[in-house]
Amino acid sequence: MTRLCAIRMLYALWTFSAAALVLAASPVWQPLCPSGGTCASASAVPIEDGRALIDFNDSTGRARRQWVALDTFAGAESGFVCTSVKLPASRCAAGGATGGAVFDATGSVLYTFNPSGLEGMELAASNYELLSPTILFDKTVPPTLVSGFNTGGGGTRLFLSQDEGRTWEMQRSNLTLWNLYLDPTHSRTNFIASPDGNRLWVNPGPVSPGLWQPPALADSGGHLDFTRLTRVDDGSYPSDVFQLRTLASSAALPGGYAVALARNGMYVSIDQGVSWRHSTFAAAADDFVFADASSGTTQVIASRESVWVSRDVGQTWTALAHGLPAGLYTLSADHGMLVANGPGLFACRGLDCDGPGFGKVVIDLYFGQVTEFYHPGLDHYFITADQGEKFFVRSGGAGAGWTETGQSFWAWTLQWPLSSAIVCRFYGDPALGPNSHFYSASTDECRGLLKRETLAPDGLPRWHSEGYAFKVALPASFRCSGGTLPVWRVYNNGYTRGIDSNHRYVLDTALIQPLQARGWISEGIVFCVPAGPM
Repeated sequence: MTRLCAIRMLYALWTFSAAALVLAASPVWQPLCPSGGTCASASAVPIEDGRALIDFNDSTGRARRQWVALDTFAGAESGFVCTSVKLPASRCAAGGATGGAVFDATGSVLYTFNPSGLEGMELAASNYELLSPTILFDKTVPPTLVSGFNTGGGGTRLFLSQDEGRTWEMQRSNLTLWNLYLDPTHSRTNFIASPDGNRLWVNPGPVSPGLWQPPALADSGGHLDFTRLTRVDDGSYPSDVFQLRTLASSAALPGGYAVALARNGMYVSIDQGVSWRHSTFAAAADDFVFADASSGTTQVIASRESVWVSRDVGQTWTALAHGLPAGLYTLSADHGMLVANGPGLFACRGLDCDGPGFGKVVIDLYFGQVTEFYHPGLDHYFITADQGEKFFVRSGGAGAGWTETGQSFWAWTLQWPLSSAIVCRFYGDPALGPNSHFYSASTDECRGLLKRETLAPDGLPRWHSEGYAFKVALPASFRCSGGTLPVWRVYNNGYTRGIDSNHRYVLDTALIQPLQARGWISEGIVFCVPAGPM
């Protein structure tokens, strides 16, 4: 079995008390979903004051929202939080050209709006496409709320309100604006404030190449005028830009700093959007954030199914993915704290999670079969959903003696897009043992073992994370629902018996009693799995 250990195919389990797990700082992306809950992959997660706003379903299936501290991972129930357009006096505007509402600080609706005037079937028949985001431009007096949409044959309509959505002015843009992007994982940034803050940039998409802006306020009576958009760039702006990010002008960056993500990569401008050059990062990027909104020195991108960091204003890039499974991520950042949302929800608190991630993306495959192997000489069970790993064990690469038991279960791959829990996988030191694996969908267990990996003294068994294996559902009140099947975990009580620890994961409860007769301990239902591919 040592040959399998040498290539990190078997994992050791050092027994622990779950009640004693205490989270410690570690240069590894940490799972962020509250323990016992499942978090849906979605857009970037709001971060402020060292906390991330997490939407999740708890163990009973109830939808909840918490602020989770990124230093301790302690959660606190959240009241109403504005995640759209923040207005004065703690009010919040949500929605846009085809309907929305303004809320007070408690989340109560103050009034609704629908600037387009279209309803129901009339709206559907217009073949509309909302522009994004709805934005508040604060250089006009009063500030102007801007939204818009494009219709199939009616051109682009912009709607402007200077009384916080109570009344609206409609303008027909002199350009056609698209929000639709060919890659369905992205939406387009149509509006963003320029780095100097005095203009509103318009990113129309490939139908109207270039970066555009309304006239200066002094030339339009102090109001935004989208009927007279003019081009900002000198022709170097990339085609089909889907994301724009800007950093405010400063003494160090008088021309500001702007980043545009396009199908053929990342582009940068430092002269108020006039000229654009291709970034030193060669690959196409999925998302981009400044690690600190006050400085462009440290930049983070999601690309190549991983996360990358530059600490020298985008000159060089290195992997910042230690502990991340491969996947497509959206990023959030605040004062050097990062959250990545993709195959799971993860946090890196100190921009120190350097290193490569785990695995590679499997495209268009959401289900995998987890196969069980057994070694009678070791009296150990081993499971894997990785097809290459199965072939390696079957072909004797792990050493003689390993055979399939005929037991298996289905699980979701890491690319499963719906709400689910991610299963972490650990192994021990190949030289020090014990010679076993451990899998868990418990956020507390995963965090605790990540801590042990960093704190175990030299010369003693040390935890090593192998990343994440597959996705499952979590039981609610010790039961599986939604057509999923329960997986039971049985422990050989190796620590007490003075032998290598080992766990077995089974669907068939008839397999548990014979193990218990030999001193094994049932640990109950640990996760729930699909009955098979849909």
